[in-house]
Amino acid sequence: TLLDVFHEFAALPDKFLTFDDGFRSLTLTYRDVAQGAYAFASELKLAGIAKGDKIILCGESRPGWVIAFWGALLEGVVLVPLEPSSSDAVIQRIQQAT
Repeated sequence: TLLDVFHEFAALPDKFLTFDDGFRSLTLTYRDVAQGAYAFASELKLAGIAKGDKIILCGESRPGWVIAFWGALLEGVVLVPLEPSSSDAVIQRIQQAT
């Protein structure tokens, strides 16, 4: 499963992703992403979001998006990704559907 893969790579110090926004570059290791994912999973739990709940992630493709994806997966939370350019009407319809 994806969680099996996550647990296999969670402790690796190897480079996982590099993000460059044109001003600065950020490189994260597998371990960095895993630590962030565990932290995000804890925040979901603190917020009362539990296994099977759905959350919308509306944001640009950045390292935080990857971390949120894995954190939601760790908690069994369904992640519904949306483009940041989505209109308010589209976001509201998706909120109602999910």
